Amino acid sequence: MNRRPNELPDHENRYIDTLLTEALAPDPAADERRIEALMRKIRSESEPSVELPSANSKGARLLSRRNAARLTLAAVVMLIVGVAVSLSVGGNTAYATVMRAMRNVYPTRQYHVQMINRWPVVGDRNVAAMLYISRDGEFCLQHPGWLPGGEMWLGGDETSRWLVPRMGPVIVGDQLMVGSVLQPQGLNSPLLHMQTLLTRFSESYSLELADDERIVRTDDTASKVLCHHVVGTIIHRDDNTSAVPLPVQIDLWANFETGVAERIILRWSDDAGNYMPRRWQIDLVGYPDLSSEWFQHTAHSQPGQIVLPLSTQNEDSSKVIDTQ
Repeated sequence: MNRRPNELPDHENRYIDTLLTEALAPDPAADERRIEALMRKIRSESEPSVELPSANSKGARLLSRRNAARLTLAAVVMLIVGVAVSLSVGGNTAYATVMRAMRNVYPTRQYHVQMINRWPVVGDRNVAAMLYISRDGEFCLQHPGWLPGGEMWLGGDETSRWLVPRMGPVIVGDQLMVGSVLQPQGLNSPLLHMQTLLTRFSESYSLELADDERIVRTDDTASKVLCHHVVGTIIHRDDNTSAVPLPVQIDLWANFETGVAERIILRWSDDAGNYMPRRWQIDLVGYPDLSSEWFQHTAHSQPGQIVLPLSTQNEDSSKVIDTQ
């Protein structure tokens, strides 16, 4: 079978496979040995084992091109080695820690959320809420409200939202429309959805891996959990249509063994304005056994409570639904 002009022969392909295998071997303790062995292989493979043809011959030109290709390949492989080594240092990089927390599939989790929001005239208001995250990434927040008897439930997924107030209709729709209703409560941030929060964290922040730290869980003061600590400083503002600006700093404590987010602290700018969050602390409480319906508004509304759709994507968004 004839090879295409730029196709490497079989022994060259085997050479590449060997280099990549050595570069990416999953043994972090052997990094230095692999690099040294790799350099020896590159040098030995680059040296001709037969007498060189004359400088003007076709064989010499072919050998020169092959050596140049091998040097280029060596540079690429060494770059791969450098990345592989960096990923194996210090329990992964800051970015890898965030990716692990975002991509791993965990059981349903329960978080305690301590919110400090800004209000006009009265200043900062402090309230505790309970956040639930499903295996599929849905969320549900139990919020006591800012006034007596004002408890509400808020939930949804990456794009949709629902709100069940103590009094009045259940509101369903996308995050922008429902978020506009929640703005005076300081709850219209898309960061209540854990997947969205970690995605923004990985994309819009300069990440730094701080020292590992043992933190105390809010439900068990007798034990401490060893965590990787990632500090993120915002590098550019979010330019989407959300009414809530991104925090200027986010801290993540991810479980050393499982990767799950044990604690997240969000800090907003001092000049963010009224009704804006100031500081949220989200702490893992545990793994409750909840039904899938828990993440639907029907699990928290009253029989016969009116459902009011609010969505910019629904032509009949003004239609009122009675759940009775």
